[in-house]
Amino acid sequence: MVFVKPLLLNKGNADTERMMRTIKEEVIWLHEFTRLTEAKEVIRDWIAKYNREYVHLALGYLSPLEFEQKFYQNCCQEAA
Repeated sequence: MVFVKPLLLNKGNADTERMMRTIKEEVIWLHEFTRLTEAKEVIRDWIAKYNREYVHLALGYLSPLEFEQKFYQNCCQEAA
């Protein structure tokens, strides 16, 4: 009996690198921060907005908020 190891596509840290590039393009390179605390605050706010409002391919081009609303709407309709 021969065990054949399945082919795994190792992305490494590609997702992290892409996210860091997006943060740089949409936040860091567009601001001239005067303090580290200012940079942290702006980046934190952008990440919160990204997590709430940006459309994501994995969610069918819906924002996380829209996806959640649609999910619960479907659950409530099925339960009724």
